[in-house]
Amino acid sequence: MSFFTKFCVSVLLISVLSGCVATTKVKTVAGPQGKPVAYSSQKAPSVYEVFDRVYQPPKVNTDIPSIMDGAVPSGHTVRVRMGSQFSRTYELCDASMVCKEVRPVSNQKANYGEEPDKADDTIIADVELRPETKDLFGARIPDSHLGRSILLMEPDVELSLLTAGGLQEPNAFWTASAKSYVTEIATQYFQELGHSVTLYKDGANGLATKTGRDLINLHEAVGKSIFQYQYPGIFQLPTMQNDKFDWQLGRTTQELQNAYGADLGLFVYLRDSYSSGSRVAAQVLMAALFGAHIPGGQQVGFVSLVDLKTGDIVWYNRLFSGSGDLRTFGAAVNSTNSLLVDIPL
Repeated sequence: MSFFTKFCVSVLLISVLSGCVATTKVKTVAGPQGKPVAYSSQKAPSVYEVFDRVYQPPKVNTDIPSIMDGAVPSGHTVRVRMGSQFSRTYELCDASMVCKEVRPVSNQKANYGEEPDKADDTIIADVELRPETKDLFGARIPDSHLGRSILLMEPDVELSLLTAGGLQEPNAFWTASAKSYVTEIATQYFQELGHSVTLYKDGANGLATKTGRDLINLHEAVGKSIFQYQYPGIFQLPTMQNDKFDWQLGRTTQELQNAYGADLGLFVYLRDSYSSGSRVAAQVLMAALFGAHIPGGQQVGFVSLVDLKTGDIVWYNRLFSGSGDLRTFGAAVNSTNSLLVDIPL
């Protein structure tokens, strides 16, 4: 059985047993000089808790024209500008990129579970990061930094359309929106916790682009191995039993530490798919005729907190769900919260 096949089978078996699960692992052995590798004995407040503490919902301005999901005029796009404290402004832009502010409303009740924001922000939009976040790309954290120093690597995200035949067609627009949401939400979350953040940028600070990309790809391979072989189940390795957790990316991560001045690196891997209309029709037809279940889209991901000095993965969380979304803000907060739950900072 190939590596990819075992990974898919593992995800499928887990998703059958549980609709949506996030399970974390912390490296508990002592690090250099006997210091504990887990950086905090207390779990950080969740993304939801931080969001609820700092976000101030804007007053509804009925003078601003509204825009409804699925009703964007032909030749126009919707853009959301991110602001501080998770605020955002929506704009409707024409082909010449002349934009005017709009107020998003929903034509149906969105179901994202526990929504952190009650606004009807269900429109899939082009996401523009806030200026303060843009300035963090390639920035070096000063020695006088506050809190933990965290390098957020470029999130490895891909969103796809699931066809009637089960093929996944990557969607560049959805992917770009999801990647920007995860970057913005995670950055503001860590900053609100009092930590210093920088964002990875190819070729910045003298670090070879190949080195950074190789580490992102290596994390995908190692993360998939943890996903399959660490947890109890048919693929668990005997050496990983008794809750032992010992994984690493190697000391090449020291080059990230030297380039960015960060002690910790956060690596994110996410894949999400959404059923097409034909896929939904096939699901209904097969259920009605044969009582058979055809699975819809799946959300699968994992995140690792890495000690850049040693390359050790000091904390890991996996996410798998038959529901969820990354294309709109409220749903992206939901998924990011699930990814970062119980992070030891």
